[in-house]
Amino acid sequence: ARREQRWQAAEAWLLGAVDDGDAQAQYDLGALYETGHRDVTGSLAEAIAIYESLADIREDQGNEARRRLAAFAAEG
Repeated sequence: ARREQRWQAAEAWLLGAVDDGDAQAQYDLGALYETGHRDVTGSLAEAIAIYESLADIREDQGNEARRRLAAFAAEG
């Protein structure tokens, strides 16, 4: 139960930062959702949507998002 609470707390902190416009938090939330961990509300589909929304920015998060999307495309 304690580990479950940590995953949920991490998600809550990231969601708050995303609401404040933090691009790194948005990327990190996508990475959290990509894990498919059962204790978070997001999914792989949501992770992909987050990466797609970041793909057009020229900051590091955009570069990383494009790499993740390319990896998904290569994996099928």
